Amino acid sequence: MLLLVDFKDSSMARIQVRSEAIDVSYGEELKPGVSYVYAANHLLGDLNPYPEYYYESSWERLGRLLEIFPTYETYDLQTCLDIMTDHG
Repeated sequence: MLLLVDFKDSSMARIQVRSEAIDVSYGEELKPGVSYVYAANHLLGDLNPYPEYYYESSWERLGRLLEIFPTYETYDLQTCLDIMTDHG
């Protein structure tokens, strides 16, 4: 999985790759003027070949990520680093 962000124009994409499949998702609007893209350490959406598999800590990290996203007012490189180092 790759997350690509251009902080100059706020364009972004999440690229997920697995055997014989690829999925590209682009930034979604979080609030007016703020777009985001996210990832976890498991495949998301239709690309996940084993949706019944549940790795608890992975889903907890994703839940925490989605919880703290809206609390930030600016989304720059420092915000990304703060989110990635969150231990909540």
